[in-house]
Amino acid sequence: SSSAASDVYKRQKLRKASLVKSIRGPGGGYLLNVNAVDVTLTQIIEAVDENIDLRRCHGSKDCLRGKQCLSHHLWCEVSDQIRGFLSSRNLQQVIDDYKINQDIQLH
Repeated sequence: SSSAASDVYKRQKLRKASLVKSIRGPGGGYLLNVNAVDVTLTQIIEAVDENIDLRRCHGSKDCLRGKQCLSHHLWCEVSDQIRGFLSSRNLQQVIDDYKINQDIQLH
């Protein structure tokens, strides 16, 4: 399926960015290759070629038939806010949040 191919592609990209390492053999798989506190969400997203920029023109200012659209600056600001937030969060924080939510659901 294309979803499985996409997953393989993303794991390869994460490995190429040295964020994960592959373990061969039975029971193998992928392990984090960095300390979770040292990797930001932005680094992970960019490693798998995902786009954080919400602007249709991706910064080229030609969103509207070669001209800058009316809302270009708004989308610049929104994209910057998202990038700032994701850059301020690390993988360990996501893991910790998940564990807290799991504990709450179990009780």
